[in-house]
Amino acid sequence: MVSMGACGLLDAWLFALIVGRDVGIVAGSFALRFKRFGWQWPRGGAREFFSLDADDHGGGISTIETTTTGRTTKTRPASPLFISKVNTVAQLGLVSGALMNAWTGWPSGELVTGVLGPVTAVTTVASGLAYVDAYRTGRVKI
Repeated sequence: MVSMGACGLLDAWLFALIVGRDVGIVAGSFALRFKRFGWQWPRGGAREFFSLDADDHGGGISTIETTTTGRTTKTRPASPLFISKVNTVAQLGLVSGALMNAWTGWPSGELVTGVLGPVTAVTTVASGLAYVDAYRTGRVKI
């Protein structure tokens, strides 16, 4: 997306929306992870902070136990929400359409900017709001 935005293959507003959502998800994930460690860097360092290793305790839910300041905290690796998967498909369609248009002239620029762009924008906003709601309601724990 960054390369396509820099080359002008994506409208600036759409580029900002897509990248802004991703930056927001990453920043929120880091904040929630720090919160899980009591707002302190874990004793195990980056290896513990970024660890996705976990024992499967049944039901397909994995937990990671960490000890910070004498307290054990269980966290779950986050799974993508369904709307986020739909957004990924929309983004791939947009990227494919924009690249093909730049290379071959097909599909038309009107299709890319008039259909693929708005569909991607709507799913990007919906996905971002869904993650905010999931974090707020405790359905996603990192």
